[in-house]
Formats: sequence, structure tokens, C-alpha cells
Amino acid sequence: MGRNLDVGKMSPLSSVSISSLIHSIVSPAGGAFVLLALSSCASTGGTQAELSDLKTEIQVIRDENAQWHRRVEKLESSTFVTQTHLPARTVPSAAAYSSDAAALPDLTVIKLKPKRQPAPKLSVETPVREPVEPTTDSTVLDAEVRRAIDLLKTGNVQGGVGRLEDFASAYPHHPEAARAWFYSGVGKMGLNDFEGAASSFEKILSAYSTSEMVPEAMLKLGDCRTHLHLLGEARALYLRIRSNYPGTDVSAEAEGRLAAFKK
Repeated sequence: MGRNLDVGKMSPLSSVSISSLIHSIVSPAGGAFVLLALSSCASTGGTQAELSDLKTEIQVIRDENAQWHRRVEKLESSTFVTQTHLPARTVPSAAAYSSDAAALPDLTVIKLKPKRQPAPKLSVETPVREPVEPTTDSTVLDAEVRRAIDLLKTGNVQGGVGRLEDFASAYPHHPEAARAWFYSGVGKMGLNDFEGAASSFEKILSAYSTSEMVPEAMLKLGDCRTHLHLLGEARALYLRIRSNYPGTDVSAEAEGRLAAFKK
């Protein structure tokens, strides 16, 4: 970096050690003091030459020192700018933790015990459907139809419907067969089985067209069509009753149903 000093060639006046000299010239004030001391003590030409070399080396050291000082200041400035732009990290205070803990509701453990209730009772009742005993006695058969109709009136609708259908199927040529089909249809309407009821009434119209039960069966069939939302078919049946059986009670009822369609 600089020129090496030859200590053996230096005069006795320059008795300052090299180490002391180097430590002193780090600062400008110390270097100036050393140069002043050497200048006042130098008398020979050799010493003046060495003093000039020493001044040169001191200036080089000062320049390097100033350069390092500027680099340090630049690094410190960069570090300050970086720290300034970093977001500040906020640490929740103890009061914030305590307020959050206070906002949480208290949890309570509740043990539920199953209720000991008896199982619901299931209805196992089934309607009794006694078979119709085959016979040719008209009195017995008429009584059978009346007993089946009585079952409808007393609440055993399903049982009554079953006995009436059994009778009509077993004795299709009996005078009471059409009545049996008619009341079986009425019973099915009470059970909201309008399709099954319509089937019973249709049997009367197809197999017993001369029976006195035909007008009533036609009226009930129209009612079943109405419940099944077949209003066109129901209206046609009511018009047919009014046309075929004028002046009868059944015709008046059909007229009332037609008037309801117009509303």
C-alpha cells in the first residue's frame, strides 16, 4: 500500500517507534502533530527525504480511511431505509387476550338420559270377512245382503264391502246382486277408493242395465269421476241422467251437480 520505512537509516531524532507513528496517524489531528514534531526535529537532507515519503504515506492512509468512512455511512443509510419500510409487527397485549377470553361463552356439559317410554301400540286388528255360504234359499240370500249393508252402517266398512262383493260374485243372477255391487261401491267411496268404487258402479251399468239401481249407480259413478278430476266424463253422466230420467229425484240431483260446474 505505501513505502516501507528503513528504521536503520533514520536519524536519532526520529526515535518515535513505527507502531506509535501508525496509531497516531489514523486521525487527522494525530497525524498533523506527528508531522509537526518531525519537521521541527529534521535537520539533515536524508531526514527531509524520509519525512516527505512519510507525508505521502500518511495522505494515502487518510484517503483510504475517508473512503472506508463513506462506505460505512452508505451501509448505515441503507440499513436505516430498509428498517423504515418494514411493517411494524404488533404484538397483542395482555388486555386484548383477556377481552377475547371474556367474550367466549361458558360451556356447560349436559348429560341427556334417554326417556323410558313404552313402544307405541300397533293395531293388529283385521276386519273379519266371513265367507258366504252357498245356498239357493232366496230368503237367506236377501238376509245376507242386508247383514253386509248393516256392517257398512255400523263402521265395519271394509268387512261389509268384502261380503257384498263375495255375494255378488257368487250369485251374479240373484236379484240382489246389483244392489250388492252398488253398496260395495258406496263403501269404497267411504274409504276414499274412488277407482274401486267406479269399477263397482260400472259393473251395474254393463251387467244389470235393466236394474232399478242403474240411475243411482250412474249418479255415483259421476261423483267418482269428479273426485278423480275427470270432469268431462262426470258432466256427460249427469247430462245422460237428466235426459233419460227426467222428473226423478236422481235427475234433480244430477241437475244440481251440473249447476255446480257452471259456478
